[in-house]
Amino acid sequence: MLTIKKASEKVEVPVSTIRYYDNEGLLPFIKRDENGYRMFRGRFILAGINRLYACNRNVYRNIKACGTTSYEGR
Repeated sequence: MLTIKKASEKVEVPVSTIRYYDNEGLLPFIKRDENGYRMFRGRFILAGINRLYACNRNVYRNIKACGTTSYEGR
């Protein structure tokens, strides 16, 4: 079992991003220990977090690219 900090380091995703995904309901499989700390187990969970992060980065890049291209012709 990994803490959020260790999971963050392992997948190279900021802790704040993982918390955001969890708060938005995108990580329903994350369990909490008796103290309420998020606990991460298994490579599939870590791979899922990594995939979400990669998708969000791609979406941001596409939106940014669309925004700059639409103003280039003016």
